[in-house]
Amino acid sequence: MSGDWSLRLARPDDAEGFAAIVRELDQPDTSGAISTSAPDSEYFRRLIARRQSLTATMGETVVGMAIASPHRRELHLRALGVAPPHQRRGIGSRLLSALAIDARNCGMDAIVAEVAPEPEWLAGFYMARSFVEVRDAEQRAGLASRAEATEGQPLLPMIRFLG
Repeated sequence: MSGDWSLRLARPDDAEGFAAIVRELDQPDTSGAISTSAPDSEYFRRLIARRQSLTATMGETVVGMAIASPHRRELHLRALGVAPPHQRRGIGSRLLSALAIDARNCGMDAIVAEVAPEPEWLAGFYMARSFVEVRDAEQRAGLASRAEATEGQPLLPMIRFLG
């Protein structure tokens, strides 16, 4: 718990809250970015069932999410988002830190993410949290195929080694 919010393992009933955050972040006047092309609650329910995703709550309200799924010895970060009214409180950073601890405890070697090129500060957010750019996405299973399927500018593949 930190201040007036807390983190916990995501539950199936968090899926609606996750979808609401994605809709909020998808607004043209919002500076948040999320890399998922299927932001409906069923999509999130399926990923939550893999028991690798985290929820930030304020009381009973979902205010942040880290959606991840395991692939071999890597944890793939599918989405990270904090509702705009709750940004700049360290929630996104704490979600990433908690994912890293959990992934390491589960024997994972790394967390991989595909970061949207806009807004410009987003890649810096990940770099400040020990992520580095993947130079050859073909070497990371699942990254290259998703990057090619994205409309608009390609996503920037990044990795955080947990060793």
